[in-house]
Amino acid sequence: PNPEQAARLAKKGCLPSVHERASIYLLLVEVIGKLSKTQDSPEAKKYLAEAVREFTGTREEVRVMVADCEAAIAGGDVAGALQRLRRVPESSPHYSRARVAMAEIYLKHRQDQAAYVQCYLDLVDKNRDYDSYCLLADAFLHIQQPDKAGTAYESALALRPKDSDLALAAAQALVAAHNYNRAIDYYNRAIRNDP
Repeated sequence: PNPEQAARLAKKGCLPSVHERASIYLLLVEVIGKLSKTQDSPEAKKYLAEAVREFTGTREEVRVMVADCEAAIAGGDVAGALQRLRRVPESSPHYSRARVAMAEIYLKHRQDQAAYVQCYLDLVDKNRDYDSYCLLADAFLHIQQPDKAGTAYESALALRPKDSDLALAAAQALVAAHNYNRAIDYYNRAIRNDP
């Protein structure tokens, strides 16, 4: 809203949150795109550019950036979408979301499994935590590499040894990799941790 509208809304206690404003912009862009029946509507681009400017530095920044990247991809600019996402620095709280979005682009639009996995390896290199290892394991499973998924799950389990659901996921990945003896160990571990 413009300053006058914002003042009126604030007076009524109805000022939309940052998330709500971002949602309105993104819905507006989507509706304009559908109404114009073109992937490259100038009006939709205008609102998307406005949203990118308005939400830079907020917690909605990457959400808007992903929408901008999706619009770029729809317009045939996969390289531009990847370039935008690469600009998110490791220090940003949105780095993980940007890497996941990059991974999806590499897999869906470039069919580049190595670059897809590298995005998740980057997350693990930055943050060797439970969530990063689980994302990496899921990525390996997605591209039919259950042996590597099992190893990633094992790394996550080292951080949360009592997680029976994760032990079960590791066992299933190891079965898919035909590593039955280790799978049995993880099935037993899952049973012990969740009787």
